[in-house]
Amino acid sequence: MIVPLVAGFRFGPNGYKSIYINVHYDNPAHIAGLVDNSGVRVYYTPNLRQYDAGVLELGDVSVTQPRQIPIGTNTVEYEYNCPSECTRNFTDSLTIFADFLHMHMVGTQMWSTVWRGNQALGELNRVEYWDFNFQQNTLINNLVLRPGDRINTHCIYQQNPTAAVNFAIASSDEMCVEFIYYYPKQNGGVSCGYGYFPGNAQLAAQNYTSCLGLPLRQGTTFINNPTLTDPKGGEVRRFGAKNPLTFQCPIIVNPTQQGSTTPIIVGSGSALAASLLLAVSLALL
Repeated sequence: MIVPLVAGFRFGPNGYKSIYINVHYDNPAHIAGLVDNSGVRVYYTPNLRQYDAGVLELGDVSVTQPRQIPIGTNTVEYEYNCPSECTRNFTDSLTIFADFLHMHMVGTQMWSTVWRGNQALGELNRVEYWDFNFQQNTLINNLVLRPGDRINTHCIYQQNPTAAVNFAIASSDEMCVEFIYYYPKQNGGVSCGYGYFPGNAQLAAQNYTSCLGLPLRQGTTFINNPTLTDPKGGEVRRFGAKNPLTFQCPIIVNPTQQGSTTPIIVGSGSALAASLLLAVSLALL
């Protein structure tokens, strides 16, 4: 993870007080004698940068809302929304410099779109063929999210023919979570998202989210708004084909463009930078 030279995760009296690495282990075959040698290298600078960076959680931000992927053999899609009612509380436009998409074992495809009013600006990120064993932060070349924009996060899952799959925290359960890394950091909470479940009053009534510390209304107020959903077609895989909605900017940033030749997390301003990206993400997964 390369943090832009103008931003960083503040560390000290007015910022993070500590950092930690949270590693999740899974050994379903109960193989004895396995040893982990992984680690993280942290870079820190005492020079305070212009902006504090932050992390915003999108998608199914509650993680454990009572829902399932039902028994069957087809695919199931869930769509979650960070609405304009939330983002209009931003005090500034947000510059997004990285993104992290997350599902579990039965996820097959995931993407997110950005809207400004009725105009589709494009896709923030997309994984055409999801593999739980290969997850990564994707560097983004300074995408600007304005107050009032909205982000829709989509997750597609393969149904199990013999058992339903719950949404919960275990690897055998499922999730639909997206993290965006941005600056300048906003005060308040770190989540913005709720599910769109047309025709399902039970799920609609359970729907709730916190937007930067500001509680949104519970119930069906937003769910009944048809403009919240993306038009069909995003589920069609177009691997190798040009997507007319994709932002016209490079996704992978050369580390030298960020002022570093080391492709690893870079610390920042009176500030940290390092495994906070890792820890904030992993601590929630």
